[in-house]
Amino acid sequence: MLAVVAATRPRLVTFDATGTLMRVQRPVGAIYRDALISSLSASKLARTADLSAAELAACNVDPVAIGRAFGRAYAAQCAAHPCFGAGSLSSRDWWSSVVREAFVGAGVSEAVVRAEMPLLFPTLYESFASTATWELLDASAGVVQQLARWRAQLPPGELTIGVISNFDDRLPALLNSLGLGRYFDFVLTSREHGDEKPCRSIFERASERAGLATVDVSPRTCVHVGDTFGTDVLGASRAGWRAVFVASDDALGELMPEAFVAMAETEHERIPSLGFVPRIVGAPAATALPPRDGSDDGLSDDDADSEDDPHADELDDDGERAWFEGLRDKEAK
Repeated sequence: MLAVVAATRPRLVTFDATGTLMRVQRPVGAIYRDALISSLSASKLARTADLSAAELAACNVDPVAIGRAFGRAYAAQCAAHPCFGAGSLSSRDWWSSVVREAFVGAGVSEAVVRAEMPLLFPTLYESFASTATWELLDASAGVVQQLARWRAQLPPGELTIGVISNFDDRLPALLNSLGLGRYFDFVLTSREHGDEKPCRSIFERASERAGLATVDVSPRTCVHVGDTFGTDVLGASRAGWRAVFVASDDALGELMPEAFVAMAETEHERIPSLGFVPRIVGAPAATALPPRDGSDDGLSDDDADSEDDPHADELDDDGERAWFEGLRDKEAK
């Protein structure tokens, strides 16, 4: 169902990371192919020799083929060593296997991959931990900053903001590099927890991080926002949280028919974009949030300026304004 404005203030609001707050800037296959070409070019310069036939062929490998091979390698590694190797492999070793199989699976010579991995893998691994590869989704900064400013107006511990993500141990540093890390009270990854969404235990651990007792957990107190129904929505709903599904009408149109059966059977709410989050959890308007008691609220002047809703064009569109007025009418009834 569509989301309604919260009647009471939640104690905990968490976000999914990939697809909700941030995204990869380009297709993975293209990023991998470009990294391989750069590595081969460096190898050529180092040995002052022309590329071999196998190396030339590697430079021409189809990035789409790499992307498909990556998907297969990623799925196989997830099955063999869940949660990015938690308890069995380091994150680097876990990803090293995926990178190697992505190239080999796309038709790159095993000898070429083996020779290039010492330079190629660190380049890719570090790239996927930085803004070189990732970018924030449009509404992310404004939404998270507005919630952080709201939190600053409340007594300590009254509102906790966090991230629950099926990600490896690079995520906290990545969120820092994207400029969001300082606004979160915690970042909980599946790698750290040892299990992943939609498991109930990762949501229970998040509520513990917020200092909530089991009896305090309810849809009124705990909210999780994510763009993936099978992990974010199912997991939060089963854990007794308020599950908010970020999905535009176009995104819904891309779902398989069976997904709608699960949606009909699962308690959740839908918003068409992340920009609606502050409103549905009851956050005051950004312009009504001065620092508490005249103290520093942890946000710079630049941050405060950006909170004057950088996505006002999206949120003030007549169609979406009417959509939200309809939610208010529904709550009033």
